[in-house]
Amino acid sequence: MTNPHLREMMSRLFGSGDLREKYLAAAAGKLWHHNTVGGLVEHSLNVVRLCGFACEMYEDLDRDLLVCGALLHDLGKIEQYEMKAAIDYSTEGRLVGHINTGDFRVARAITEIEGFPAELAHALRHLIVSHQGELDKGSPVVPMMPEAFVLNYADELDSKMGALRRIAEKTGDADWSEYVNLIGRYIYFGHRKAGETARES
Repeated sequence: MTNPHLREMMSRLFGSGDLREKYLAAAAGKLWHHNTVGGLVEHSLNVVRLCGFACEMYEDLDRDLLVCGALLHDLGKIEQYEMKAAIDYSTEGRLVGHINTGDFRVARAITEIEGFPAELAHALRHLIVSHQGELDKGSPVVPMMPEAFVLNYADELDSKMGALRRIAEKTGDADWSEYVNLIGRYIYFGHRKAGETARES
């Protein structure tokens, strides 16, 4: 990361201490995706990788901004979920939500860095508050910058693939999953058997 303001902010947030430990241990979801201890960092790093691929294809993207947004987009989930015998929502998670909590943490960190450019602050906060992509999915605003579109799609892709991996494990050797209420469909895994048979022959 070459932008000195973003580098300093990330260092302040994750350099050491309680926030870093919570981030490394947190889950990214309750039921849908990356719902394990450490799931948040796994998901966030996957999103960083996807954003990196996008930056290689579309060279006009601001890579530092996008990587920073990818690492921070779900920061509020460290407060949203309680890691007990099972993952559940905290009171703050239910009443405030991870987008608002994450934006608050980032905005507070920005105010502690002297000379942090206002335009950069607006851009980074926009990535965080728009990353769900649509108002009815919980984002207070929709993506309005190229980097925000990339972050939204990278987040959506990794969360879907994480969920499908979990569904595949639950499905076992069956061709079809059980009905998945959250996306309103069955998922087909029978093609994997055909691929394995072809490789064996």
